[in-house]
Amino acid sequence: MDNLNKSPYLAKFQTEIDKAINFMRIHNFSHPSISQACEFLQISPDELYPKSYREFNDNNTISECQKIRYNHFENRRKAKIKVVASYIAEKDLLHEHSNHVETSSSHSSQLDIFQHTACPPTNQKSRHSKTNEPELPLYVPISLEEVAKRKFDMAKHDVFRKLQVKENQKFIRQKSEEKIKQVTLKEVAKAQKIEMDKKIHDELRMTKIMKIEEKRKGILMKRHQEYEKYEKEALSNNQSFSKLDTFSASAVLSRSQIASRERGLSPVRRSVIIESRYNDDAVDEQLKKYTDKMENSTRLATRFQVEKAASSYMRSLSVNKVSEYRKSLQLQEMERLDQKLQKLHKNIEESLKRKSEIIEKEANKKVKNKQFWEEKLFEEQKKLDEYYKARENYLEHKDQKRQKAAKEAKDARAKRSAMLTEKNHLRKRDQEENIEKVNQKFEQFKQKIFGKHKEAEEYLRKLKAVDSQIPQIKVEAEMIFKMERENSSRDKSNVKTAA
Repeated sequence: MDNLNKSPYLAKFQTEIDKAINFMRIHNFSHPSISQACEFLQISPDELYPKSYREFNDNNTISECQKIRYNHFENRRKAKIKVVASYIAEKDLLHEHSNHVETSSSHSSQLDIFQHTACPPTNQKSRHSKTNEPELPLYVPISLEEVAKRKFDMAKHDVFRKLQVKENQKFIRQKSEEKIKQVTLKEVAKAQKIEMDKKIHDELRMTKIMKIEEKRKGILMKRHQEYEKYEKEALSNNQSFSKLDTFSASAVLSRSQIASRERGLSPVRRSVIIESRYNDDAVDEQLKKYTDKMENSTRLATRFQVEKAASSYMRSLSVNKVSEYRKSLQLQEMERLDQKLQKLHKNIEESLKRKSEIIEKEANKKVKNKQFWEEKLFEEQKKLDEYYKARENYLEHKDQKRQKAAKEAKDARAKRSAMLTEKNHLRKRDQEENIEKVNQKFEQFKQKIFGKHKEAEEYLRKLKAVDSQIPQIKVEAEMIFKMERENSSRDKSNVKTAA
């Protein structure tokens, strides 16, 4: 493959293709040789013309879709240009017919619209000089009818292409809307998940914090209890000094004194004193470590201050330059601001004059309105006073009516209570009488039921007697049926004999 790519024939062919592309760009893709190649390859010449990015801009489509469409069109256009250029290079249309002149004929000879004058090629040693192929004309004259047909076909193709583009745009819009909906749903779901995770995390964190606080409180309570025990033991042994004082005193006292003092103590107190003796050495070691750390920190601080002082000196030099430049800029800005302020002062003075005039007019209006409203308020105050007096009289009259109504209501209640007591007494008496009547009716109904029960028993006895007679009646009926059947058969036989 490398040898093929490096072959001289392919290199020459590539150079000729590049020349053809430049030729097409120079002539703006409108040369007759280009149209001939497009007709042979069934490519419309309009597809070779470039388009601007604005032609693909639509308010309804997304910018990313517009970029994709524009890049797709450009890639297709470049590929078609390369195909046409390779066709032109193969047929030697560039070299054999480089100069072409279009001449307009009269209306009588409209068939020969485009005439050409083929000049000899510039390169006398052409690429296909050894072959005996006939030279093809650069352009064949076309009739007006064919031109009209081709234009109609081109317009038809453009219409179909635009319709396809619109359908593709609709499809792309639908897809984009669906994607946006899916993305929004996913984002909402993610946000909900994040909120739930946050709540769970906060709950776990609070539970951990509560556990830690409970542990801390338990430890503090234990320490507090230990301190209380220690204080009680100290009070029982008449020891007023604290824990640290006992530790230091026990370190200074002799063994005999410590032993004599420890005899009267409890075993817990003795263990505490023994532990304090061993802890004194550890405290000294910790103090040494802390002192070493403090010395190292002081050294580092002094070193940092020295470096800071050196860097501050270098900074001061650059800061002076920057400050001078800033001052110059500030002066320029101050001059600009002064000019602006002067303009603003003028405008403010004019506006203040206008405001003062407007304020005077408004003040005069307010004075007039004030007088008008004062008169109106005086009249309304009179009306209110009259209204309040009438209201007081009305309320007094209403109170009197209310008192009368209350007295009447009391009398009515007393009468009603008396009436109710009488009604209840009468109701009880009526109820007792009704109960007696109901009892009498119930006894009469009982007697009727007993009589009917007796009648039903007698009727059942009669039915049983009839049931006992039923088989005899059946036998008699069968005998009668047989007798009638025999008689009918005899009559038929007699009739036949008589016939």
